[in-house]
Amino acid sequence: MTLAMAQKFDSYWSEFHDFMVVTTILDPRFKMKIIDCYFPIIYGDRASSEIKNVQDILLGIVREYEAKLKASSSSSSGDSTHVSLSPSIMVHSRLNYLSIFDQFLSSTHSATTQMKTELNYYLDEPVIPRTDNFDILRLWNVNAYKYSTLHCIARDVLAIPVSTVVYESAFSTDGRFVSHHRSRLHAKTIEALMCAQDWLWTQLNGMNIVLSIEYFILFISMYILFLI
Repeated sequence: MTLAMAQKFDSYWSEFHDFMVVTTILDPRFKMKIIDCYFPIIYGDRASSEIKNVQDILLGIVREYEAKLKASSSSSSGDSTHVSLSPSIMVHSRLNYLSIFDQFLSSTHSATTQMKTELNYYLDEPVIPRTDNFDILRLWNVNAYKYSTLHCIARDVLAIPVSTVVYESAFSTDGRFVSHHRSRLHAKTIEALMCAQDWLWTQLNGMNIVLSIEYFILFISMYILFLI
């Protein structure tokens, strides 16, 4: 039994999960510092190669999202980026001046991208203090303009549920009410059967014992009627 447990444990934890590492790095309380701290303890002599692997994975994800953002921005702008430099048009429209300025920014940005990327700026900043009321989603929402690419990555990665227990529990509960002999119940009826107990116990908070017993008897009666 011990060997079987060790084998299952190694199958889950011997190799790090890509998105788990990316999620940790996207937490401004840890960033790459926590990887540099714990990987030598976990991997020993292989720590440098594993850290390099993490950096390559993160850089690959960032480049993929950058390509998607560029494609979406180019498709949304359409032909508006091709601005005529005719003086007669430039004088009559302020938008043309802004378009020229946008073209200038894009050209200078592409020239300086190789010097320092958005990811470098994020990782070079010091980690923030750890607090109990820290809201990582709010922080990334605030920094959406500062780190546009990392914001998109955080929005997608942090939305992944850590566990599927809640959903599996809901399906298991549903299976107790919907069977082969009772498979045509209305969706609202199934919802009432699944949630009636929680609803009733919520209403019973603060009531006396007599009303609690009455509501409990009413719940049992309703449940029996639904079974019939």
